[in-house]
Amino acid sequence: MQNSTNSARLTLRKRHKTPIIIANDFGKPCIFLPTISPNSEQNVWFLYHAIDNIESNPLGCTVYMENNRSFKVNISATTMYRQYAFCSILEKDFLKKQKQLSRPSSFMEFNDFNNR
Repeated sequence: MQNSTNSARLTLRKRHKTPIIIANDFGKPCIFLPTISPNSEQNVWFLYHAIDNIESNPLGCTVYMENNRSFKVNISATTMYRQYAFCSILEKDFLKKQKQLSRPSSFMEFNDFNNR
């Protein structure tokens, strides 16, 4: 987890509650975002791509998932949207780097100067 956090911080700089990439699923990164400090026992991790909607409620916000489940968390909707935006930045950076790696390399062929 520390390596994932350090890698994410290279893109997002030093941020509190840094989202992390856990795996790469067929070219699509699995990004998880924490609700509060990852060291806290009250922290909840959400899969970025599974979030369908976020709504404010009197105690914080409700996170709606693609599987029709919802979770009430004790953080503001603004904070949750911020975390979601950081995931978007992290995903964009990841996909950009993947694209650079998958480009065909153009290299120069060198003649063997010993066989002249």
